[in-house]
Amino acid sequence: MGFISKLSILKEIWAFLRVRKKWWLFPVIILLILLSFFIILAESSALGPFIYTIF
Repeated sequence: MGFISKLSILKEIWAFLRVRKKWWLFPVIILLILLSFFIILAESSALGPFIYTIF
């Protein structure tokens, strides 16, 4: 799965939110993206033990 296809998924999600007026999903999606970023950061760096103490 390339970078371009990931961007197209984001475009589809944005189009869905805009057309269907599901604005309440926007914070949920942002939270999921941030949480996944922290998980990836925790697995791949020496900061893992410090991030795990937050959760």
